[in-house]
Amino acid sequence: MLSLDEKKLRWFGIDMRPRWRRRIAVVATYTAFLVVVWVHPRWAYGALESLWLVWFVSRVWSTIKEAETGLKVAFTALWAFSIGAQMWQSHGKASPVNTALYATFLMAFASVLSWVGMAALTDSGWLAQVIQKGEGLNWRQQRRLARMGFAVGLDGFAWYEFGVRFRRLNEEQRAEVEELRRANPRGKWMHGGERVLLDDERIRQEENLVRAKVQRVMNWVLVLTAIWVSTAVMKGWTIRRSTVVSGVWTLVTLMITLRQAIVLWSVEDPGAASGELGLVEREA
Repeated sequence: MLSLDEKKLRWFGIDMRPRWRRRIAVVATYTAFLVVVWVHPRWAYGALESLWLVWFVSRVWSTIKEAETGLKVAFTALWAFSIGAQMWQSHGKASPVNTALYATFLMAFASVLSWVGMAALTDSGWLAQVIQKGEGLNWRQQRRLARMGFAVGLDGFAWYEFGVRFRRLNEEQRAEVEELRRANPRGKWMHGGERVLLDDERIRQEENLVRAKVQRVMNWVLVLTAIWVSTAVMKGWTIRRSTVVSGVWTLVTLMITLRQAIVLWSVEDPGAASGELGLVEREA
């Protein structure tokens, strides 16, 4: 399924809800990755380092929103100098290993196929299991979730709203927290966190179908890779180290991004679906 966050459904400012645009983005992203990792153009290493710098600085700036502008500028200048010195020492030579590492990192965390990108991941791990306990959590667990942005239970809402346990609140604050709990019996994400935490049969079936597609594709990739390597060994071909590095990191990148790619490629335009639903409702 696609993310519900409108910001995540934009790529370089372009609305990516139409499926054909998402397909173009998937093809373009994989094409750029393969060119960088397998062709090793001279500009690749410096370009990837610059992209990584931009991504890293943007993440830090979003983390330290309250910091003064001067501090942010100084931090950015420091990291730009560090990356520039590293690039100068390498004399512009592209390192296949470092290029592959940077490319895989950016694919996993900063591309249209990233873990926290357009394809929303369902959360069936420890977080969903803990939240399902609801009021059964002790105050320490509720405090931990509140610090992560999810308020559940009296202590959870108290910690999020006032930073103390429920029993330390005054009467007015207790009434406010109790009202919040009554309005959100399953808890509430308080700062825009969007995860699928409900035990929904339809969602589980969709996830199982996507996992099956990923497994089938990876099976074929691994079989073809094994055939190619076996043939090369039997024929006595020389396999360069850069080829091995490129192949390994390409497999890693596929394992990380293939699920997101299948979702972006196959999911219909949410706008078209909502439009059809509205039409059905009007006809009814």
